Amino acid sequence: MAMIANFLEGKTISSRLLMALGAAILFGLLNWSCSSLHLPGAPLVSLRPQVAIPITMGLAFGPVIGFIVGFAGNVFGDLLAGFGLQYWDWSIGNGLIGAIPGILYLMGIRVIKTVGQFGAVLLLILIANLVGLSTGTFISSLVLHRMTFSEGILGWLLPSLLTNVLLAFVIVPLLLLAVRRLKLTLETRVILIVTFLLAACILGTTAILVSTMSNTLVANLGGRATDQVVYEATLELLRWAGLAAVIVLLAGSIISVLAVRRLTSPISQLCNAAKTIGSGDFQTQEIQPVAIRNDELGELARTLQHMVESLKEYVQELQTATAARERIESELRVATEIQMSMLPRVFPPFPDRKEFDIYATMKPAREVGGDLYDFFFVHPDKLCLVIGDVCGKGIPAALFMAITKALLKTAGMAGLPPDEMLRQTNDILNPENDSSMFVTVFCAILDTGTGELTFSNGGHPPPLCGNTISGFEYIKVEKGFVVGPLPDMAFTCQSIILQPGDAIFLYSDGVIEATSKNELLYSADRLHDELNKLKDVDVERMVRGINRDIDAFVREAPQADDITMLALRFMGTTEGGRT
Repeated sequence: MAMIANFLEGKTISSRLLMALGAAILFGLLNWSCSSLHLPGAPLVSLRPQVAIPITMGLAFGPVIGFIVGFAGNVFGDLLAGFGLQYWDWSIGNGLIGAIPGILYLMGIRVIKTVGQFGAVLLLILIANLVGLSTGTFISSLVLHRMTFSEGILGWLLPSLLTNVLLAFVIVPLLLLAVRRLKLTLETRVILIVTFLLAACILGTTAILVSTMSNTLVANLGGRATDQVVYEATLELLRWAGLAAVIVLLAGSIISVLAVRRLTSPISQLCNAAKTIGSGDFQTQEIQPVAIRNDELGELARTLQHMVESLKEYVQELQTATAARERIESELRVATEIQMSMLPRVFPPFPDRKEFDIYATMKPAREVGGDLYDFFFVHPDKLCLVIGDVCGKGIPAALFMAITKALLKTAGMAGLPPDEMLRQTNDILNPENDSSMFVTVFCAILDTGTGELTFSNGGHPPPLCGNTISGFEYIKVEKGFVVGPLPDMAFTCQSIILQPGDAIFLYSDGVIEATSKNELLYSADRLHDELNKLKDVDVERMVRGINRDIDAFVREAPQADDITMLALRFMGTTEGGRT
């Protein structure tokens, strides 16, 4: 199909010559086979639908191809009919009928797309037939003296001009569609229908008039109505009715083109304007000529103008909102960097301390989060561990987290035990906490010499403790109340002894409440089981392993809460002091 399409487009000289040869042969065959074709009811009026072939070739491929098809095709038809080169004058006329429409090709119009171009095609069809038939008639009468000049004009030119033009008006557009030289737009569809109806009406009216006149003569004159009388009467009718029909056809075509342009041009303008608007250029100059109309198209144009103005306002608001969002996103990126810089991120954090191994991560659900963790020495042999979870997410939670973290570290550096660290932080946060925000906190102090872990819990999920032999179990801790919303809260202090090799795992509720796309929770049980699978690895691989398992569990589900983990393994000390 692609090869046929390329051939019909005639992109190469060889393809054009082959098409010209084929069209000439087809034209000659039709000239020969259709020589007896006549107008229904009027046997004296011949029909030559094949005249559309050289016209189409001229329009599609230029005047040279059109002339070759018309001239060579007529010669070939005469040879088939046994006339030889006797009627070379009419071959020249047919060549001109094919060549003159090629003017449109020379003007650079390869595909008919608009009603104006279609009107030019109709006008060239009329001119081509007038010039071609006139040339043949003049040569035949004035040069070769086959007939008198008046006989040629009145007896051949006018009747043939009428039928040739009418048939070409109908058939040429169809052939142009076949060779892809006519694009079916709204304009061309409408003018095609109008042209077909106009040609059919004139051709049908002419056939009815001629047939009715012949029948009337026979009825009135009886036997005196000889063939010669009917012939002369028919010619007389066609001389003037045919001329009038051609004039009506020309006027009707011009009026049709103008009317269709008047009807479809605003629609084309609106389509072009819509394309322009769709490309992002919100200009309405092209719509304005249509908007002043008082019909439905004018109403549509005014609606489109209003839409464009609304789009301009929307785009302006969108640009403003986008700029503001980009500014906020930039500020949030900076806030994220600031928040993450507040948390210990370098591991190992104390390379010279061999009594323990520690690792921690925090993965916020948004750009900034409300979870916190920290670890710092409050004494050369006492390491403070803190993990917390502020209610809510985003910037408010991040601000509350930063304040809480600073207050806890200040209390720890003052030498307070874990329960007092929580109490003092609560007493400072509460008076200024008008929004009643709170934070869950687990605070512990590890004696790196003895392995004693003293801790206090402020409403945080219980940690797990275990080793490579017995595995992990949840520590039984007092639940405690959250920090921040109420004044004068007391917290309980507890303690356990870590043996060398024991590990403690702290986490926020974002771990056990991680939700899959099926709305299932990761759960404390799954955390317990997964930690037991990782009991033999170091703390960094332990934390990363839990993170991977959470990712595998939730898959594509969005992260709903901050995920924070802190793991510490106690190595113990030698008899001489630190390991």
